[in-house]
Amino acid sequence: MSLEIRIIDELKDKTFCYVKLSWLIPPALIIGGVVAWLLGCYSTFYVILIFFFLSTIFIIAFSISLIMKVLKKRIKSLFELSEKVTILNNKLSALFNMTEAIGTVKAMDLMLKIVTSEIAHVMGVLGTSVKLITEDGKSLRYAAAHGVVDDILKNKIIEIAKSPINRKIIEGEPFVTGDVNERDMFQFGEELNAAKVRSVLFAPLKVEDKVIGILGAYCIHPDRFSGQEVDYFRQAASLVAIAIENALTYAKVEKLMQERSRFMLRVTHNLRAPLAAILSMLDVLRNGYLGSFNDAQSEHLRRIDRRAHTMIDTINELLMLSESQSGKKPIKRIKVDLKILAGRLQRTFQDVAEQKNINLIFITPENLSDVIGDLEMLEQAFENIISNAVKYTSNGGSIEVCFSMENNNSIKVYVKDTGIGIPKDGMSRIFDEFFRAENARKLEEHGTGLGLPIVKEIIEQHGGKINIESEENIGTIFTLYLPANQK
Repeated sequence: MSLEIRIIDELKDKTFCYVKLSWLIPPALIIGGVVAWLLGCYSTFYVILIFFFLSTIFIIAFSISLIMKVLKKRIKSLFELSEKVTILNNKLSALFNMTEAIGTVKAMDLMLKIVTSEIAHVMGVLGTSVKLITEDGKSLRYAAAHGVVDDILKNKIIEIAKSPINRKIIEGEPFVTGDVNERDMFQFGEELNAAKVRSVLFAPLKVEDKVIGILGAYCIHPDRFSGQEVDYFRQAASLVAIAIENALTYAKVEKLMQERSRFMLRVTHNLRAPLAAILSMLDVLRNGYLGSFNDAQSEHLRRIDRRAHTMIDTINELLMLSESQSGKKPIKRIKVDLKILAGRLQRTFQDVAEQKNINLIFITPENLSDVIGDLEMLEQAFENIISNAVKYTSNGGSIEVCFSMENNNSIKVYVKDTGIGIPKDGMSRIFDEFFRAENARKLEEHGTGLGLPIVKEIIEQHGGKINIESEENIGTIFTLYLPANQK
């Protein structure tokens, strides 16, 4: 129970006690008068005494009556204030929920469902709607409807030229009426009357100086909307407009990303075949099947072969990233034994690490849980990180790959090296496609800049996350978290 309600209840109890006390005053005056008359027959002193006694009672009764009137007014004001505070609190809560939906919900349909239901609840109306202006600016289509008007207005389209009300609202002014019987004013007046809608309130959905639609509220009671409710409704409409604009922008970005992924898929498919043919012909030349070459010619062939292999690696990684982002490459959901995977990774990189005199250490505890995911994709993610660690760690350095269980039923994997590290100005872009830090480009000319974006994509697709800590000329630590298999 809130503090306001407790105070009001306490005042009500006290008021009731005072009222009961005031009921006793008239009988007391009558009894006192009788007693005074009896005693007055015997002594003037008693008459005077009773007179003062009755006068005192009268004054007290009069004072209590005045206090009661003031107290009743105060209690009534307190009740009204409490109701206003409750209504205001509900409205603020609804605005907060709408603001939260703006920041978290990207899908247009779900976002509109949330905001229309919140507005209907807090305003106590039976229906709300959102109409959006079509791209040609000639019509309004109902993008969302809640409550009693859901079935009536769903999928309806309004021709703006035939609706003077909507034209006026689009110009920027709200519209409110407490009687929708004027059917010539509404394109769907008959349907609204059939639903017993009597009051309507419309406000423009405005972003900066542009009106993108109309927010509506519908009620079965006549003359339902006050001036304060109109002001609140306009504020709600401003929030809804921002939410719609964000959702539309997000949808455009999503569409652009999908188009980019499709373009990358087409390009990589078209480039991979001719590059594979070039590499095959280079193998024929380098192996001497078409005759021998001098040292200068052989060196040029080696450079061409290396550049071609770099290109085919880039194309393969682009193809993998595009398929992953577009959702065309499904993830195989199987049980992956990380202890076995760690052993495979160690065998893969042990020889190259020994060639550079790098101390490669793998730590896998016995109680290491499995994960559910795609073995091939997870192996590629770990290979990309460990490969970078080996590539950018100088001779005599060390690399530690450690698997461990966390208390929150997740698996932590960190790859720590003593390599060249990442400059501070490159940390924010390390997962950007095609980005390579300046010191990495100086040490190794050839590279795709796609390895780490692929790692991030794979880990996030498996419900995990990746963090990175690095200091230039000191080393780098990649930390990955994956959800453990709940046995």
